[in-house]
Amino acid sequence: MPIIIDVAGDWESDALTTKTILKWVIKTQTPAAAHEDDTLLDYVIAGASHLFEQRCRRIFTRAAYTEYHSGDGMSDVFRVKNPPIASAPTPTLYDDTAYVFGSDTQFALNTDFQFDPASGLVKLLWDVPFNAGFNNIKFGYTGGFSSIPDDIKLGVAYWAALLYKLTKDSRHGMNSKAYAEWSESFKDDDLPPFTKQAIENYRLRV
Repeated sequence: MPIIIDVAGDWESDALTTKTILKWVIKTQTPAAAHEDDTLLDYVIAGASHLFEQRCRRIFTRAAYTEYHSGDGMSDVFRVKNPPIASAPTPTLYDDTAYVFGSDTQFALNTDFQFDPASGLVKLLWDVPFNAGFNNIKFGYTGGFSSIPDDIKLGVAYWAALLYKLTKDSRHGMNSKAYAEWSESFKDDDLPPFTKQAIENYRLRV
């Protein structure tokens, strides 16, 4: 299978839930809690959104992406990192071991290749695999959700509520960067059930 290369590197996550949902979750857990600190709520939402995307190995907000994959000379399929794939604008696919990525190395949608929007699978329509090479496959597409699914919003809100509680219990403030650095300290067993289920639903398998 080709190896997925994320050319974007580290990312700044967009908020995957809202303060309204987070306040509701906090109130259900601690009815008497004071949660009028909007700055703190923004921090925990940003931190939980980033951690959720790290755990799921993908970005959820819809945007234009360019990915480079490495062919192995045997496989005719690969999976993008940020599904679902939008049908418009039309995705572009190249396979060029010279890295020019000109029109002579471009594949035509529905003639040379097809894609499954939900899973993010891209497949050639021939019986010939992609060329063997390093980052020789270039795929441009619009991916992610135009509207974040409700189960993601709820799962992230419960994780944000956990960060909120930990911050209040520790009696000191933290910024969004510090929350992002907590990714290794949270094991699946430590997470709220709604969060664990959302991760299970959307985590990309590698």
